[in-house]
Formats: sequence, structure tokens, C-alpha cells
Amino acid sequence: MPKKMVTFVDLSDVYEHIGFTDDEVEWIADGGFDCVTFGDAEYTLIGNNFALHCIVGGLMSYYDWLNENDDSIPSRLLPARIFTKDEIEQKFWELVGKDDYINLES
Repeated sequence: MPKKMVTFVDLSDVYEHIGFTDDEVEWIADGGFDCVTFGDAEYTLIGNNFALHCIVGGLMSYYDWLNENDDSIPSRLLPARIFTKDEIEQKFWELVGKDDYINLES
């Protein structure tokens, strides 16, 4: 049987490298990765471009929600920094190689 070696980066390392808050990570997981199913495997690998798409989409939906509810959200819950799509992409590719997968089980 043929074998293929792959490299991957843990999703938690991506979150840490970019500098997301716990609230942002939770929102990305619930909104960005809501189309991904998890099993009981040691590794759940997805493509890097798809992972980036999920991260950006989830975070932008969080920012939209914050913007729509800004009058009712206590200031202590507002993120200290708002990332742009370009900033997220730049930080993502600083850590993730073009052939790397993203491990969601981290």
C-alpha cells in the first residue's frame, strides 16, 4: 500500500500565533468550523486554505455580531484589537507552510 507523509500545524498553535482571545477562538470554532465534523481520531486534518477560510469567516461573523450588538455588550467583553482579513492571512502564512495541513484535534 502506498504511503504519503504530510506535515501539519495544530490549530491551537495558529490561534496563539495570531493572538486571538478566548472569545474569538470560541466564536471561530462555533461559526467558522461549524461545517467540519470531528470524530475520535487522534488527528483531524484539513487543508490549510480551507482552514484559513473558516478562521476568517468565523472571526468576521463575530465582529459583525459585536457591531450589531454594540449597545448591549459590556466594554470588558470587547476585544482590544480588531484584526483585518489581510492581517489574519499574513499571520497564518507566517506559521503555516503551503503544503501543511491543519490539525483540528489540538
